[in-house]
Amino acid sequence: MLLEDLNVVLKVAEFRSITAAAASLDMRTATASAALKRVESSLGVDLFVRTTRHLRLSAAGERYLPHCQRNANLGAG
Repeated sequence: MLLEDLNVVLKVAEFRSITAAAASLDMRTATASAALKRVESSLGVDLFVRTTRHLRLSAAGERYLPHCQRNANLGAG
């Protein structure tokens, strides 16, 4: 799992959309989707509940989001 992957998780949580998150990070939607899948596979949980219109954090995602924020801040410093 890469720092970039954690940034994708944060942006997807913010925008509730992989497409919007990817655009804000200047990457392809497929790249952002793969990063999100990497994180979820690594953790063995779904971080988001997916609907046809948007994504929302799952209970596991709610617990994991502060970890992403802390590590993203450490990587930026």
